[in-house]
Formats: sequence, structure tokens, C-alpha cells
Amino acid sequence: MTPLVVLLVLLLSSISPTLTLTTSSLPPSISPYSKPDPLAFNEFVTAATTKALNEWVSSDSPKSVNGEIDFPVMLCGLGSAGQKGAFDDFDNISELESNAAFVVNMCARTGSLSNPSTYIIYPDLKELTVSKSSWVGSMYQKPTSTTIEQLASHHTTWVQPWGTKIAKFISESSLGDTSLLPDLSLSPSSTLNIYVQPGDGGPVEDWINLSNIQGISPSRCVVVNGALDKVRGGYYPSLFFPDLARVANSFFKDGETWDGVFVLKKLAEKGRFGWLYRVYPGKWQVWEQIAKRGGAGNVEVEDVLKWEGEGRPEIGDAIGHLLA
Repeated sequence: MTPLVVLLVLLLSSISPTLTLTTSSLPPSISPYSKPDPLAFNEFVTAATTKALNEWVSSDSPKSVNGEIDFPVMLCGLGSAGQKGAFDDFDNISELESNAAFVVNMCARTGSLSNPSTYIIYPDLKELTVSKSSWVGSMYQKPTSTTIEQLASHHTTWVQPWGTKIAKFISESSLGDTSLLPDLSLSPSSTLNIYVQPGDGGPVEDWINLSNIQGISPSRCVVVNGALDKVRGGYYPSLFFPDLARVANSFFKDGETWDGVFVLKKLAEKGRFGWLYRVYPGKWQVWEQIAKRGGAGNVEVEDVLKWEGEGRPEIGDAIGHLLA
């Protein structure tokens, strides 16, 4: 076990199961004005997502078919790049590594998810290989680990990313270890598909394949940090990405089937900072963080609740609440 993995195990094993959660205030250590504390943030988010996901999975609401977990995972300090602020830059590999570590540990600590009927779905074989090589204990191996390509090929037809055929010369060893893939024909049927950062930083076909899989699979799905706001918000022009635009309208924009399980999304406009926040089954909230000068020249941060409601606001509306 590498020193990095040992450090991550110690960090995550220190999470208190008795942590008191509340949606009346923001998680700790997220302000751009104060020194970050990755342990405090990771402790809160892991406990909050575990609790929210348990409630979401057990809900029989028709709006609980597809769920989102969306938050600045680099604040947890899980990846090889260490802790990064929500407003810092970081590379995609570190973000993928952090999201994989978060999902694996979340499942290990959520009794209802720690079984082969929970599928952890990686964007590609390389990420699956890295994750399974890093988290080798039996408690981390109980869910079924697969890839978008394998699951799409099993249920329907895999839509190949652009350039895949050109890159056939790349060796299998550089793409990952195929022996780690399960035999899905022998695996238990999935009751929950957890997608680890699909699409974001990778091919847009990830989102298309996800839509195709969930259109056939009877299981629920939850997308972890998959940048679905980009898909819904027109970040990718329909003229150049017609297939993505089609599934965006038919699947990802279907507000009747999507729910926010845990959402902590940064907002920044005109020099003001805040967050769109929701912990299932609570209300959606918009918070502003205001820096004030305290004693001895220190900066104190005041969290101000600007809005709350039952439905998820569009980002433009959330920013409007922030500036109000």
C-alpha cells in the first residue's frame, strides 16, 4: 500500500459516525477567504452524502430515479494533488482520482450500498484499474466495479468516443487491466448505478452512453460530479454536438426524474461569492459568504442565507438570489 493510500485510509477512517448534520448552515472550510481544513470538510461531506443517499435510495418518490451528487471534491484533499480550494485550478486526473476515492469510501461506509448490486461505474478502464489498485481491502471490493463502455455494451450499444478507432494502436496495458472487469452476465443485477465523474474532462459520449444505459437498465442512478449543468445549460452547441443535445433534452433536463442528493455548487458574480446548497430531502438554498475584518486584523466570514425553496433554481436565478 503506497504512502498516499495509507494517508487516505487514515483520513477517511477518522470520520465520526456521530457527526451532527444540519442543513441550516454551510459545510465547514469552504470559504475563499479562510484557510481550508480538508479533514473537517471531508468529514462533513462524507457523513452528509451517506445520510442523504441512504434516504434517497429508500425513497419511493417517482422523482428519485436519477440523482446528483455535485460538490468541489478537491476540498476533501483526497487526490495526489492534495487539498485545493473551490476557486483554485486543478488537473482532471487529480479530480478523477479524488472522485473515485470519495465514491469507494462512501459505498464502504453505507451499509445499503456495500454489496455487489451497487455498481461503481468508471469513465474508463484506466481509472477503474487505478482505483482498484489503490483500494484493495475487502470492504472496498464489495460493490461491482465496471466501466461505461462495458455496461453500455452489456445493455445496449456502446457509442464510441470520437477518435477511438484512430487510437487502436494504444496497448491494452496503457489503457488498464481488463482482468479487473467483472463478468456482468454472472454478476447480480444492479439496483443502483453510481457514475464517477462521467463526461467532465472526458468524452461527451460518456453522457450519451449514460443516457442509453439508464434508458434500458431498471436500476436507479446517481451521478457524482458529472458536470450535468454543462449538459443542461448548452455549454456544448447543438450544432456541433447534436447527439448530446438530443439526450440533454430527453433525459438530463427531465426535472420529473432528477433529484439533488447532495449539491454544493459555487457561485461567483461581481466580486461576490456564495453557494447553491441542498442536502436531500431538505430545501434548496442560496448562501452568500461575506468577508469582514475581525479582531487583530483577522478576516471573519459571515454566511448569509439569501433564498430557499423546494425546486432547484437555474444557475442564473441562483446568482440573482446571491446578488439580491
